[in-house]
Amino acid sequence: MDKESKLNYERREVEQKAKVLVLGEFDRDEVVLEMTDREMPKSLELTQKIEETWAPKAAKGWFPGPLARVENFHLSLDGKLELTLGKTDFKEYAGSRDLASLRKYGLENISNPLSTSSVLITADNKLVIAQKIQGDASGSIDAIGGYVNPKEDADPKTGKIDVFKTAAREVMEETGVKPEEIQEIRCLGLSYEYAGLCHFVASFVMKTSLSSEEIKKRIGKEKEINVLAVNPELIPNSDNVDYVMKVLLEKYPNVEPDGRITIALGRNY
Repeated sequence: MDKESKLNYERREVEQKAKVLVLGEFDRDEVVLEMTDREMPKSLELTQKIEETWAPKAAKGWFPGPLARVENFHLSLDGKLELTLGKTDFKEYAGSRDLASLRKYGLENISNPLSTSSVLITADNKLVIAQKIQGDASGSIDAIGGYVNPKEDADPKTGKIDVFKTAAREVMEETGVKPEEIQEIRCLGLSYEYAGLCHFVASFVMKTSLSSEEIKKRIGKEKEINVLAVNPELIPNSDNVDYVMKVLLEKYPNVEPDGRITIALGRNY
């Protein structure tokens, strides 16, 4: 392999990766998020880059909605996943979410918002995942998710951000499955995606009382995803046409890195 081919290969490898940081099964009271008023530190150079990146998006009417920036995380001695969050927004994220910014400015100096990534286990024992039908990643396979919104996802009683609420909200928005139709929800860990949209990802699995066919019927034309109901059986080289590993291998490399992690964790749940 010549030098240029090796560099292109290594670049493709990086573009397909996400890194697992914490694994486990966490209930709602075992994921603790502390929100601070601290903002993302920005050098003059990075500020200029953010402004230049945002200008054409602003011209199209994009809104710099609020996001929650992960400052640090750790697993406590009593087994809780604890995260400290600061303030950021989509404008800062859009201007600092590429791999080049991560390498140049460092992990502590880019937006790093927290997102959720979820799979559903249906009443007929299917694993519900997504195929994107909008945006630059149209056609790619992913789990179902989106970013924490500090305003929408705060507990009305305590004011604290509830990442389980984020996960359920995103699933409802994308699939129509309502929170009351989710029988069980677990956080399965935390990862970091550095494939070009650098951010932290909390993975979730949910069990629903609905069948896969009932969920498919709820997806309207205005949705951002197609629902794929795949077979999660743990049998190597299964011949089932909807076998999850068969689907992923057929679509690779058009499978989102963080989605691969969530799908794998959900399959083993």
